[in-house]
Amino acid sequence: MKFNKVIGKTELIQAAIFGSVAGVIGVIFFVFILNSMNTVELPETVEPNQEGQEETIPVQSNGTETNTPSSDLFVEKFYANQYGVFSTFNGATEYMAAYPTLNTSAIIKVENNYYIWSELSTVKEGITRSDNPQSFIKELNFSAGGCTNPSIQNIPILLSSEDRSKFYFESTEIPENLPEDWQTITVAMANLSSDLDVTRVHLLKHYFELNDCLKIQF
Repeated sequence: MKFNKVIGKTELIQAAIFGSVAGVIGVIFFVFILNSMNTVELPETVEPNQEGQEETIPVQSNGTETNTPSSDLFVEKFYANQYGVFSTFNGATEYMAAYPTLNTSAIIKVENNYYIWSELSTVKEGITRSDNPQSFIKELNFSAGGCTNPSIQNIPILLSSEDRSKFYFESTEIPENLPEDWQTITVAMANLSSDLDVTRVHLLKHYFELNDCLKIQF
């Protein structure tokens, strides 16, 4: 069989570029799905301001948002790079949409507030604060003391590791008490960022929203 048209070098380069762009778009769409899944909005309880706009909670902590940390064995301390606190999920997504640099951030609901976190580090010095948009460091405790499933109890400990192999298990044996969808999420996140602090914040969001026994305490 004779083919009249031969694919040229230019067409091959164009196809490669198109494939790369499509892959990036697919990963960003995955992050959007992670931010949207398991998020249920509650009726607004915040009174509108004089201009009729939605009221947001100030970004800078005033020192009153503290709870007594859990004393159980399944609690780890983390530091989040926080960009704002909002009273609705839509308010948080609109804020993120205004800043392209936040496209890998996560929206995490704690009680009735929606927090925008771009990174989650085990050390305060690991956070790089931003001026535009402004961010600050938020200290928190992540606890699995109320969980009975060993794989869920193990999540704070897994997240506290600074060893890449503990997240991706590329050349090490997979531990017994690993959540069954852990590898699916970490593989997808690897295409988005090589920064463990970015992967860590999305893993925390995913398991926190799926398991009521996991607690975030400020």
